[in-house]
Order: sequence, then C-alpha cells, then structure tokens
Amino acid sequence: MSRYIGKIVMFVTNKAEYKKKFSLVVSKSVQEVFHNYRQTELNHLEACGVLIGNHKINGNIIYLKFATIPQTNDLRRKHSFKLDSSSHQSILDKHFLISKYEDVYIGTWHTHPEDNPKPSKIDIIDWKKQYKANHQLFDKMIFAIIGIRNTNFWIIENNNLSTLIKRSIKYEKDN
Repeated sequence: MSRYIGKIVMFVTNKAEYKKKFSLVVSKSVQEVFHNYRQTELNHLEACGVLIGNHKINGNIIYLKFATIPQTNDLRRKHSFKLDSSSHQSILDKHFLISKYEDVYIGTWHTHPEDNPKPSKIDIIDWKKQYKANHQLFDKMIFAIIGIRNTNFWIIENNNLSTLIKRSIKYEKDN
C-alpha cells in the first residue's frame, strides 16, 4: 500500500477559530484512510468512521492514531451516511484494551463531495450531541470532514465549536 501524505488545509468558516495553545497530531494511517475514501468520482458514496487516539499533556495535544473505515452495516449514500455504532464500538473497544486503556474515542470523520468541506447543520447538531454524551470523559472532541481536495477539522470544547487552523495540525510523514 502506498503512503499518502496529504495536504491538510484549514480555513475559517463562520465559526470562531480555535486560538488556545493546542496541537492535533494525525498519524499516517489516519491520513491513508482519509485519502482512500475521498469522494473523487460521481458514484462515490459518503464514508464515515470513528477517530481513535489519546489526549496528552492536559489535553493540549490530541493524537489521532486510528480511524475506523466504513463498516458493512453503515448506511452510505451520495450525500449522507448513518454510522452503525455497534460495529465501530467493537473496534474502539479492541483499541482501548490493546493500548492499555489509553486510546479512546476522539470524534468522527466523514466525507463530503466538495473541494473544501464545511459542516452541514445536521453535522453540527450531531457533533454537539456526541459531545454532550461524552464530555464527562474529556473536554475536547475532534471532528473531520474529508473533501475532494482538503481535509478540515473542528474541535468542540465546553460545547463551543471552533475551526482548527492549519498551524494547530501536525501530521506524520514517511521517514
């Protein structure tokens, strides 16, 4: 399998930029999942998955180590998806145990058939619902939308949604 080192571009939408000292580290394997599921052809369906990783240094660094790929029971359409939580939860549980309880649910990713993806109202409602259900475990969650050309990330902290800017993103490269 070839290694893909994609350009991760952040841009500011109508939501505020996240300006606190913070780094998001994206592993090579996560980058490859994103690259492999981009909707580059008209017949490509939206893809989705769970982001798994850990929080370091008081939560100021989040390391995305693994992204689940679409599962058999996920419902995928051109402009929508429904993630089957039980199959993704099973994968998350395995990572949690293998990592000796360090790797946890960080957020979700999905694709959009547009160059510079932006969250829909449905995306934002879903993200805030996920944050509400999980904020007692950690105070930050990450959500990614993979577009045709760019991948964009958002962070929720204290129920506030912000766009992650490019300087906050670090991604692993081949040695």
